[in-house]
Amino acid sequence: MHLTGKTTINQIEYETVCDCAEVNNSQILDPDSESCNPNKLKLQIDKQVEGGLQQEEIRDIIGDLHALKFVNPKEYHFMSLDGRNTDPCLSTLGGDAGEFILALFIYEGMLSKRQLDQESVDTFLKSYLQYIKQEKFYFATDDDAIFHLERETGITLNIETLRNPNENDKPELLKALIKAENQGDRHIKNLLKNSDLYSIRPEIIQMFIKAFFGILWNKQNPLKSKLFLDSLIGQPQEQAFLEIKSNEICIDKHLSPLILPRKKINNEWKMAFVNHFDAAEQKRKQLASFFADEINHHQEPINAEIMYNRLRKHGLSFLEVSGSRLAKSLPFYTLDMV
Repeated sequence: MHLTGKTTINQIEYETVCDCAEVNNSQILDPDSESCNPNKLKLQIDKQVEGGLQQEEIRDIIGDLHALKFVNPKEYHFMSLDGRNTDPCLSTLGGDAGEFILALFIYEGMLSKRQLDQESVDTFLKSYLQYIKQEKFYFATDDDAIFHLERETGITLNIETLRNPNENDKPELLKALIKAENQGDRHIKNLLKNSDLYSIRPEIIQMFIKAFFGILWNKQNPLKSKLFLDSLIGQPQEQAFLEIKSNEICIDKHLSPLILPRKKINNEWKMAFVNHFDAAEQKRKQLASFFADEINHHQEPINAEIMYNRLRKHGLSFLEVSGSRLAKSLPFYTLDMV
């Protein structure tokens, strides 16, 4: 934008010229919002499949670059890798719960022939909730899983009663919740159902579930307010897999965009799996530092960098196994912010 004019200072008239960059409207609306100012979004088709979402539909789901809100993955919760999410979000396999289970698995593998027990997992989760800056720690179920849980236990349930059940119902619910068929997050369901494919002890997932609900159901525990038990509604109908990659500036500034994984296009809901790849890597660095520095004081030495590299490796392995079940027949896209 090129502007010219005149101004008078000390009775002397000056010609003024200003070459101004156009102002980003999103910054006007939210001047305090953080951003790493990517110049454009590059959408790449890695695998096209007939019947899946087209490139134009993926662009519609992503929306306007300048309207995206950026957050710090180390200070913000991760939701499930699921097209039923109703808010713009960071998403990864299993959400916060899935990342913590992955970290428990890696940490146990770095110990000298020693397995984690329930008391340890309880302590680790409590310590992590105190350690993190994010307001919420996310774990999802869905309405089908709640309905199945209701039929199995004979307890009348909805998401609110599952968050705060009667005291007498808690033992029966907890016994049922560690079963795959009573979990609504599809990655965690797969971990329980096919633990051998992930080379993980099913007891690790079960101990996490018990630790989570042990805090959630304890009205005297102040950490209860940090736990977010979500219920995904309806049948999953994802028609594409979208991976989000960040530029170096965004990674250095610890910023990733929140994306709503569904949009109504021509009066029809279009859903996609949206995997925040680079954001999850930052969360794993945080988890590695937590286990190495905060948990491992009196145990055998754990190197944070080694743990992070194993989190990366096995995180990709988990994604390959779960992805082959969730998105095998879907088109695959990569979004690069440049």
